[in-house]
Amino acid sequence: MTETQEATAKADNQFGPYQLMPNPAAMVNLALGSACTIATLLSAPDAVALIPSSPDPITWLLRVAGMWLSAFILWSFSFLGLLHLVKVLGSGILLDSQGVRLWRFGKRICWSDIKAVAVERQPMFSRMFCLKPVASRLTIYEQKPAGRNPFGGKGKEAADTCRLAGHNIPSFQFLPDEFTCLLAHISQMSFRFLPDAQDVLIADESCRRALKTTFEKGRLQRLALSLLIAVSLISFLGRKAALNYTFNLANKDFRQQDYAAAANNYQIASAIDPFFAPAWDQLARSEFRQGKTEEAEAHWLKALSRKPDMVESKLGLSNIYMQRRQFDKARRLLEQSIRLAPRYTAAYLNLAELNLRLGRYPEAIKLSSMVLSQSEADPRAYGLLAQAILKLGDVNQAAMLLEEAREQDKKVSKFPFVRLVAGEILLAQGRISEAAGIFEELQKDTPLSGDLLLDLSRARMAQGRLSEAQELLAAASAGNRRDPVPVLLNCQLALMQNDQSRAKELLASAAALDLQDAPSLRSCARLFSRFKEDSRAKTFEAKAFEIEQAVEQNPGLQEP
Repeated sequence: MTETQEATAKADNQFGPYQLMPNPAAMVNLALGSACTIATLLSAPDAVALIPSSPDPITWLLRVAGMWLSAFILWSFSFLGLLHLVKVLGSGILLDSQGVRLWRFGKRICWSDIKAVAVERQPMFSRMFCLKPVASRLTIYEQKPAGRNPFGGKGKEAADTCRLAGHNIPSFQFLPDEFTCLLAHISQMSFRFLPDAQDVLIADESCRRALKTTFEKGRLQRLALSLLIAVSLISFLGRKAALNYTFNLANKDFRQQDYAAAANNYQIASAIDPFFAPAWDQLARSEFRQGKTEEAEAHWLKALSRKPDMVESKLGLSNIYMQRRQFDKARRLLEQSIRLAPRYTAAYLNLAELNLRLGRYPEAIKLSSMVLSQSEADPRAYGLLAQAILKLGDVNQAAMLLEEAREQDKKVSKFPFVRLVAGEILLAQGRISEAAGIFEELQKDTPLSGDLLLDLSRARMAQGRLSEAQELLAAASAGNRRDPVPVLLNCQLALMQNDQSRAKELLASAAALDLQDAPSLRSCARLFSRFKEDSRAKTFEAKAFEIEQAVEQNPGLQEP
C-alpha cells in the first residue's frame, strides 16, 4: 500500500460518526410555507359554500378570511409538531467512515455502493408551498446486490448488469449551507470529487444504463403520483364545494319557508354525497312541512341508516308516528334520543306532546315546565304547557300562562302552535268568533294539519255551520284513517243533526279502532253512556283510567 493510500485510509477511519439533524428554522419555514397552500385549498370549498348564506360580499370576505386564518394557524402548529416528532424518531442523517444512514433504523449505505448522486432543483414545488430559497432534491443511487436481470439479459450479460435503488433527501429539511456541505461530503467520500454547481449529476461510468432506467422509472412514478394526488384533490374539493354550496342554498330556502325549492336542493346534495346524513334529514324535514309524510319517513330512515345516532331524524320520525298514533314506536325513538342527547330540549318537548296525546297531562306539564326552567322563551314549551293545563279544565290559568309568555317575548305569541293553543283557549271560553278567526288565519299561513282541521271543525260546530264542519272532519279523516277523534266528532255532529242511527254507526267505527289514548276512550265512554250502553261505557272508562294512571318507565332520562 502506498503512503497516499495509507493516509487516506487513516483519515477515513478517523472520520465520524456525525449526525445531521433537520434544522428548526428550516422546519418553521416549511410549516409556514405549506400552511399558506393548505389553508387556501381547505378554504376554497367553504368559500363557495358560504355564498348563499352571506348577505353581502364584505361579510363573505370576512368569513372566508376567518376560515383561512384558522386553517393556517392549525396547520402551521400541527405540521410543525409532526415535523419535530419525525425529527426525534428519525434521528436525522448519520454519517461515518463506512457510509451514510438516512434515519435511525435505516440500513447503512456504504460509500463504495453509491454509484451516482444527483441534485435537481424543484421550482414548481417551491412555488406551490411558498419556499425560499428554491428547494432541491438530492438523490443517492445505491448499487443493489446482483439478482434477476431487470433488463432481460441472459448469461454473463445478466450477471454484469448493474441494479440501482434511489434514496431521496429533500433540501427543505436543512439550511442551504448544511445541504451544500452534505452534498459535498457525499461526493467527496464516494467519488473523491467536489461539485461546484447547484444542479449536478455525478455517476460511475459503468452504471450509465441502469442510472438512466432508474431515473426514468422514478420520474414516471413521481409524475403518476402527482397526477393521482391532483385528480383526487380536485375531485374531493370540488365535490365538497358542490355539496356544501347546494346544502347551504337549500338551508336558505328552508329558512324562507320555500320547502319545495329546499327539497329539490337537498335532493341534489344527497345525490352528490349519498352518505351525507344531514342532507337526507333536511330533505325529510322539508317534505314533512309539505305534508308528504310517506316520503319524509323514508328519507329519515335513510338518514338513520347513514348515521344511527342522529337525534334530529329520530325526533322527526317520532312526529310521524305520533300523527299515525303509533305511540309505542314514537316513545322508543324519544327515549333513545334522550339517552343520546340528555340536554336536547326538543326530545323532551316531543315526549311531552306524546304524553299530552295519551292523556297523561301531569307528565306533559312536568316535562314542559322542566324545559321552561332551562329556556324561558321556548314557544313550543309554553304552548304544550298551556294546552295540558287547558285539557285539565283550568281555562283561566292556561290563558294567564300564554299572556305571561307574550309579555316576556312578543315573538312567542306569533309561533303557529302557540296561536293554535290560544284559539283553543278562546273556544273553551266561549269566544267562538275570535277562535274561528285565529284558526282561519292559521289555515292561510301554515300547511293544513290534523289538529288545525279538528279545532276549526269544533268552531264550526259551535257556530252551527254543520255542513262546513262535516267537510273539515272528512278532510281530517282522509289524512289519518287511524285517528278516532274525527270519527267521534262526526258522531257528535250526527247527534246535533238528530241522526241517531248514523251516530251509533260512527261510534261503533271509533270503538273498533286501536284506541291507545285516554281522551278518545273517555269520549267513547260518554257516548256509550248517552246511548244507555252502561257496561261498554264502564269498560272504556276503565281503560282510560288505566292509561292515565300508568307509571312512566324511562330509564336513563335526565333533566336537560
